[in-house]
Amino acid sequence: FDDYSAQEKLGPLKRMVLQGMVSLLRRWDLKASQEPDVYVANSRVVADRIKRCYGRTAEVIYPPIDLNRFRPSTEQEDFYIILARLVSYKRIDLAVQACTKLNRRLIVIGEGPDRARLQAMAGPTVEFTGRLSDAKVEHYASRCRALLFPGEEDFGMAPLEIAAAGRPTIAFRSGGAVETIVEGETGAFFDRQETDSLADAIEAFERKEWNPQVIRRHAEGFGIDVFRKSFFNLLARLGCEPGGDRQKPFAFSRRNPSMKIELGERPGTSPAKAT
Repeated sequence: FDDYSAQEKLGPLKRMVLQGMVSLLRRWDLKASQEPDVYVANSRVVADRIKRCYGRTAEVIYPPIDLNRFRPSTEQEDFYIILARLVSYKRIDLAVQACTKLNRRLIVIGEGPDRARLQAMAGPTVEFTGRLSDAKVEHYASRCRALLFPGEEDFGMAPLEIAAAGRPTIAFRSGGAVETIVEGETGAFFDRQETDSLADAIEAFERKEWNPQVIRRHAEGFGIDVFRKSFFNLLARLGCEPGGDRQKPFAFSRRNPSMKIELGERPGTSPAKAT
């Protein structure tokens, strides 16, 4: 709450009101957290948070990325990209300031309430495109020098989508990025959320060669088939077998041990249902 409220520059009155609301929500959330039978987290950092806040152990299953959407290109251009919603907690200001300082071309793809503030601090090498079509996003993703990822995310899909296009990421060393980026192979890190720290990382990044095939292979470990296999393995360990009642696909109760979960289709089979 302190981090978010500071970034959004809340006034004292709004902060006081929200603190009271958040306190009530925390108590409700903690009570409700004991109801689920199983937790599945999208990263180890989230699993650790679930353990710390709720006292519950969570299975980690990474979200899937669409490998077919992004492909490496034989063409590379001299620019960096941001691919994100323009909100303050993503710290896009660091990328804008670092690229302005270094006179590096930066293409900011996305829209959001922080756009005006970011444009005001940007130099002539920074371009804001707003929302783009999938085709244009894929074009920029496969040709950039790297994605800049200066915020802290629970998981963060963008570094893996860029990796599927064979391009590396320069990220803040925190959150899900430390689980999805292999330092020196698929990307680089900076250690302080400060402009100079990111600028130093960019300059160090440019002194190294990056292999698009190695980066693409890493992304393949987070594909849809990998996700489906991990999720079905979890259900198998829970004793869930195909079958059950199609009319109640999401019934799940601690008081009733039967579970009915609709998951779509297993490869090569009819729609899978776990009971």
